[in-house]
Amino acid sequence: MTDMHIGKTIEYLRKLRKLTQQQLAKGICTREYIRKLEGGYNQPTIYILDLLSQRLQEDIYNYHLLVEKHNNIETHIKVQEINDILEIENYELLEKTVHVYENLESFKEGEALQIVYYSKALCDYYLRQNYSDAINYCIKGLKVYKKDFDIENWNDFLYSKIELKLINSIASCECYNNNTDKGIKIFYELFDYLDKYVLGTLYSIRAAGNFHVTLYTQVAYNLSINLAKQEKLHEALDIIDAAINISLKTKFMGMYPYLLEKKFQLLYMLKDYENSKIYYEKALVYYEDLCPEDALKDLISETKEEYPKIF
Repeated sequence: MTDMHIGKTIEYLRKLRKLTQQQLAKGICTREYIRKLEGGYNQPTIYILDLLSQRLQEDIYNYHLLVEKHNNIETHIKVQEINDILEIENYELLEKTVHVYENLESFKEGEALQIVYYSKALCDYYLRQNYSDAINYCIKGLKVYKKDFDIENWNDFLYSKIELKLINSIASCECYNNNTDKGIKIFYELFDYLDKYVLGTLYSIRAAGNFHVTLYTQVAYNLSINLAKQEKLHEALDIIDAAINISLKTKFMGMYPYLLEKKFQLLYMLKDYENSKIYYEKALVYYEDLCPEDALKDLISETKEEYPKIF
């Protein structure tokens, strides 16, 4: 019996929801059954696990998989805190938080260490525009599990979510570090990797999670920007169209307004003003539904100034 058994996760979630063992067990099983689960003496059946998940309002099995990746619940909670800060893009707070956690023994290996390196890379990227150091942190993060990692042949391996984020960050940094051709090459390889391993079949498209579709569309967006800077407008448009199609097929629409925006801009640069206007008007609708009010105002203002022939 170890501290990693699923009963520890059940106990943590139960206490998080402020339930007693008796309250958790009511209508599902006995209190004694819960006591043995939490003590690691029993393993729950799938049926019991489903009912407990409903009561705890959490998918216990998936939550436990995350806990196992981080070795214990305490580390998992700290990793989640970092992820929450990443979500709101508060890089000053991120830097302070990581500075505290990186000295903990549990953050010196595995995915927790990768998250430390990823956070450090983002802080260098956004706070100091130090793209070379950001790249070095990303490579350190990728070498945690892949000692032979080399960015020149990175797609010889398969990658976790955090590792894909690290590769995406390297591509962005290279583009900002006056290595645009190298950045575009990595973006293209990442785009193809996601298309092959994540979205390559109808089954994969249906099974793909929000993370992979979002990353795919973000890569497409960034790739199109850098292709456009090199005046490769048709290539950029093909990439954007592929990302738009995936967004529609999967119904993950987080990047959809920005993809429509990029499409009308590319069409405008190609002097197709009629279709540019059509996609601008589509972008307005989705900006209004899915983006902050200020973002919609900025879009309208910027378009009037830089793309006047639409009006």
